[in-house]
Amino acid sequence: MKGLIIYDSKYGATRQYALWLSHRLLLPFRHVASVTDEELAGANFVIVGSPVYIGSLTLKKWLMKKKALLQDKKVMMFIVCGSAQDKAATDKVIMQNRLTTITARENIYFLAGRVNPQQLNIIDKLKLRLGAMLEKDPIKKKGMLGGMDGLSLQQLVPVISAANEYLASQRRGTSVVFSSVHS
Repeated sequence: MKGLIIYDSKYGATRQYALWLSHRLLLPFRHVASVTDEELAGANFVIVGSPVYIGSLTLKKWLMKKKALLQDKKVMMFIVCGSAQDKAATDKVIMQNRLTTITARENIYFLAGRVNPQQLNIIDKLKLRLGAMLEKDPIKKKGMLGGMDGLSLQQLVPVISAANEYLASQRRGTSVVFSSVHS
């Protein structure tokens, strides 16, 4: 069983989650820009990590471009965003990014990220301020403007558990623990 963790990261949170997963699952992790088609084709099991910016995955175009290479693989996804605990928001991200054409809903995990307004580039600062102006929830607004840090190894427990179950089932030769979508 050849597994691979692929990630994109703008400010480091998604990379940190990919690194933690790599250490816990003993799988290599690669930034999306360094993954070759041959490397992707050679993997049976792929975990993809992407941040969300204004409702869109940074890896959306890459996922659609590589859909054929991912089609016959077991794919899990972890998505890093500020609305990780908001079911309506996460469902919207899944629909807008057509993620269920890549993997089944139960293989998609939303993880809280980190926002440090001082580290953002000027364009992202402006987008964050605009988003905060439109946000009606005062607690969310305060988090957007003041920053938030939800990054934690504990958030990965469900991802690690599901991946370990799947990997163990492959070693035993038993049935697949989580679904894959083929369309």
